[in-house]
Amino acid sequence: MILETPLLTVEQRKRLIARDEKKESELEAYKKRHNDQVVLKKFGDYIESIPDILLIMKHMPPEKITKKLQLAQIPPMLDMIDVVLQKINPWPVVERDGDVPLVYMTMGERIKDRPGECTVESMAWTATAEEIAINRRLKDHIEALQYFIDPYLINPICLEPREQIVPAEDALKAIRSQTRREFTINTYFKGIRGADGLNYPQHITVKEDDLKFKRWNPKGIPRKYDVPEQPEEPPSSSDTGAGA
Repeated sequence: MILETPLLTVEQRKRLIARDEKKESELEAYKKRHNDQVVLKKFGDYIESIPDILLIMKHMPPEKITKKLQLAQIPPMLDMIDVVLQKINPWPVVERDGDVPLVYMTMGERIKDRPGECTVESMAWTATAEEIAINRRLKDHIEALQYFIDPYLINPICLEPREQIVPAEDALKAIRSQTRREFTINTYFKGIRGADGLNYPQHITVKEDDLKFKRWNPKGIPRKYDVPEQPEEPPSSSDTGAGA
């Protein structure tokens, strides 16, 4: 996707990439300094505008926002967060019962006459209120990421009745285009013995308030967790198909 108004012009990108070249005329040095000022101003404006971007995402209709988002946008966003954390370098916080929290940093230090080897040293000092808040926010972020990488976690957002994980038309479109060649849908049941002595399937249910970090063993991957509501080999209603 090409932006109508990109953050940097083609020329600004070229000068930014080539800014570390040593050989330059006085004119080129001036152009580099000027380019630095311009792109840093744009960078500062962009960083300051992030709260406005979040405001738009929060209050605009979700379907309109979703149309502007793509999976391909996630890596550069994460790359930016990685660089920001590396530049700011917040230290881990150790919160202690009955005592002030500390921030810790442990690092290696190269040994001058022994290439490839390092000594290890650590430092700790009193944590500021801002450092404590940032550390807690980073931990919350790590927790939130688990839902997107761990298939054994139930998503904490419950679907509405008759709502589908993926709309049927989207699933059909993906299968027809062969971007998804296989699909499986499972609903989980347990067997209940009736008065007539026969087993009848009954939906396994969980409390919605318990969904946060609720483990589950999805059908099709190895069983990993002991889930009280889930039998050892849970029977399921399964619809499976493959693209042509």
